[in-house]
Amino acid sequence: MEGDAQRAARVPLGDFTANITRAGGRAGTRVAAMFLQTGPNEFLVVGVGDAQITFSSDRPGPPIVGIVSIDEEYYENGAWVPRRRLNGDETSQGQALRLYASDPSQGRIYQVRLYRY
Repeated sequence: MEGDAQRAARVPLGDFTANITRAGGRAGTRVAAMFLQTGPNEFLVVGVGDAQITFSSDRPGPPIVGIVSIDEEYYENGAWVPRRRLNGDETSQGQALRLYASDPSQGRIYQVRLYRY
């Protein structure tokens, strides 16, 4: 998302949709996110800028998408290293992933596992 006028975006991800909204940050900053599907309900997410990502689905089945877990991983010494699992306060009780402008400079990515209910 470029410019302040673009406040939200929807990205189709197989059976899911990522709903990205700006979350504060400096005026005029860009927000971008890349998703790599690693399993039926699992994605690696890397982003730049301050944003919040929720997930939804318009496919048959339970209507609500929740987050099972979000694990922070870092790139150190040529390998991805798991660091910590985000708790409910950090995931809006299993409903959102928050990206920060500092994530790329810190080599941080997120492994996100989803479920439907």
